[in-house]
Amino acid sequence: MSFFCKGPEAITNIGSISDPHIKREKTRQRREPGDRFIPRRRNFNLNEANYYISRTEDVKELFLQDPKAPSNLWCHRAGFLYPPAYKIFNFSTRRINGSQKRNCRYEMEYPWPIKKLELKNRPGRLRPDHVYDLPNFRNNFYFNIIDWSSTGHLAASLGSYVYTWNPITFVKGTVGEYHDDDVATSLKWHPHGKLLALGTRSGYVKVCDPFIKTSILRGDLECENEDIPCSITSLAWHPSESLKLAVGCSAGIVTAVEVPSSLKGTIEIISTRKLFKRHIATLRFSPLRAQHGSYLAVGGRSDYACILEWPSLDSLLDIQLSSHCRAMAWHPWKPSLLAVGSASGIITVMNVMKEEIVQSYEPDVSSSTCCLEWCPKSGLLISSHVVEPNTTIILVLSSLNQVEQKAEGNFGRILYLLWSPDGSQIGIVAR
Repeated sequence: MSFFCKGPEAITNIGSISDPHIKREKTRQRREPGDRFIPRRRNFNLNEANYYISRTEDVKELFLQDPKAPSNLWCHRAGFLYPPAYKIFNFSTRRINGSQKRNCRYEMEYPWPIKKLELKNRPGRLRPDHVYDLPNFRNNFYFNIIDWSSTGHLAASLGSYVYTWNPITFVKGTVGEYHDDDVATSLKWHPHGKLLALGTRSGYVKVCDPFIKTSILRGDLECENEDIPCSITSLAWHPSESLKLAVGCSAGIVTAVEVPSSLKGTIEIISTRKLFKRHIATLRFSPLRAQHGSYLAVGGRSDYACILEWPSLDSLLDIQLSSHCRAMAWHPWKPSLLAVGSASGIITVMNVMKEEIVQSYEPDVSSSTCCLEWCPKSGLLISSHVVEPNTTIILVLSSLNQVEQKAEGNFGRILYLLWSPDGSQIGIVAR
């Protein structure tokens, strides 16, 4: 009598089944490449593995994304993995509940540095703490007439007056009064928050002490011999050289000036450079970290932006744009990263030192970028857009294809995004 088994050999002797002294010849199984790294082959599904390896996720348009569901960034900050998970297979013998928290072994990669420890709550909380009415506010994109100081004071040019107030203590004051159609077209707080620089329509710069309500000194900037004098449209204090100032005007000229340390006398002109034919709207110094304010980013009513060396104002890099430059912002602790937004809605994050584009976004709908600001604590990018016909959208971005928070409404064009001194609040000025 014979028995047959499923293996390659047949047992022909019935006594051999119970005889322990007979050595059985082992059947050699076929081994797959990489088996030594897989402790168990249970639940191994090649179709599922190929799906996860070869799949490509569709990137949705930024304006169409719904950030209500927690993104990978926030779940990674909380300490657990949110689907889609990083692990494809589970080799543990212990069954793990899907809702159970577990440590993250993999760091998520982003196009720019983000501090996840600062993400205690979702940014962009859109319930305002304070709402102010700004009468006689000039709706001119190429003016810079409102700023928030490091001491918590706001300053704004409204009509013929420049006002200051503290949103915490509600202390109000008046810095200056102008007559004969001469108004302040730009203003900028000193990094220490004790001095306020004012630029006027007639083309001169004043340095004021807003707490004693006096003008310390004044300087006239002779840009060009024209029949119509240029207006001062943008100001920027140097972050480390405490009394040096960059000035931009409506004739497209950038001027480096120095205020006397005694705060007496006149403003001295260091260098000047003609860049554009029309208004200069944005002046941004590079951060203190690593670069110490060595570079000045300049944008305006032109189809390109410039990176200049300070204080010589020599050209370092020209950035070609599809339309006028509307916004520029340096990353707070990665000094080589610069975000640039244009009137056509295109946003570009580039590495200035390497002269390469890190990431770029071009909208599928007709829109315009108004403002760009980095969160000083977390490193998220805040942007404001106007989408035709009359929709305003504010986005909080962890990359140029991932929206973390969004606000949408019909509250006009956003002209300013201003961070509070501690970086916990953001002020929005719309028209």
